[in-house]
Amino acid sequence: PREQALGCMKQLLGAFFIFNIDTKFLEVSVDGKTAKAAAIFKISGNGAGVSQMVVDTVNHLKQPFVFVWKKEGWKPGDWKLATIEQPELEGALHLDDQ
Repeated sequence: PREQALGCMKQLLGAFFIFNIDTKFLEVSVDGKTAKAAAIFKISGNGAGVSQMVVDTVNHLKQPFVFVWKKEGWKPGDWKLATIEQPELEGALHLDDQ
C-alpha cells in the first residue's frame, strides 16, 4: 500500500513544471505517539497531463486534508506519515507498510 500511494502521488504531482502551495488553514495536535495536522490548501502551477485537473480539484475542496503521523521509536526521526485523508476525495492514502 505505501508504494502504491506514493506512486499515485508521483503521477499526480510529477507532471508539474511549477507548483506552489498556499496553506489557508492549519490545525496541529499531538497525542502521545500520534500527531495530526489538518490543512486546507490552495495550489497553483503549470504542467502537463493532469496538472490542471489537480489544481482545479484541490482548489474546490471545502474540507481539510488530514495527515496522521505515528512515532515508532524514541528518536526524533522515528515519526512516520501513516495516512492522508480528505473526505471529499474517494478513499484515503494509507502509507503504512501493512
